Amino acid sequence: MWVKLGVTTNDGMITINVPTEPADITFSQYIDFRVKESKYLDPDKPVGTDIDRVVECVSQIVDGDLFRLPFNIDGENIQDKWNADNLGSIFQAVSLVRLYHHLEKLFAWNPGEILSDKDFTFEYMGEMFTITPKRAQRVISEGMVGAEGKTFTVMEVMEVTEAQRWLDKKADKEGDPTGAIEFERDLRKVAILARKPGEDLPKNPRERAEWIQTRAKHFSKLPMTIAIGINCFLKATWDTLKGALVTGYFSSESHH
Repeated sequence: MWVKLGVTTNDGMITINVPTEPADITFSQYIDFRVKESKYLDPDKPVGTDIDRVVECVSQIVDGDLFRLPFNIDGENIQDKWNADNLGSIFQAVSLVRLYHHLEKLFAWNPGEILSDKDFTFEYMGEMFTITPKRAQRVISEGMVGAEGKTFTVMEVMEVTEAQRWLDKKADKEGDPTGAIEFERDLRKVAILARKPGEDLPKNPRERAEWIQTRAKHFSKLPMTIAIGINCFLKATWDTLKGALVTGYFSSESHH
């Protein structure tokens, strides 16, 4: 839920629009914030531009005339992020530093335990999408040998690896100062993995490319919470695959 906060400043009242729950923030906004934050934390940046840089970070998500807010209250600073629970709340008094730490707390949202042996299902814009464990394993494995001795070389793997290769080349050539390439890479992965009930990737290469592009665009407003949940599911899947390979290796070694 977003809330409007009225803040009294030295030159009058302003209103800012602030998210209060992790699901309020889109994955795109989260990437934009992190890109700006990496600039803010750059030790080579000149001293004395703290306000500009914090506003640049916070304004990726919070609406309002942020330059009119006080930078901090009672000496609070950005480094207090590691001790943010002891800082004052934005609902008591608002400063740029408090807004920054408020967003960091939302970013620290934890989806809880996500199992790799069950479907990961989420709702987006009124529709249900599912990533199955087998589909995730096929894509993550990228040629690893599965439990049944089959090598996974399916369309999903081809599409993910080809997109990864193309975007990596683009990033090497142009850099990624805005985070757009990282965002596009993640959206394409979700577009390939997440399906509505009964959906399959088109078999025709041109139709498949268009389908993935359209679906990736559809996911452009994906909430940060869903994106984090998907990443956790894929990580759990990867950990399961690694565990199976290690177990299989030592099992085979013990018979030699």
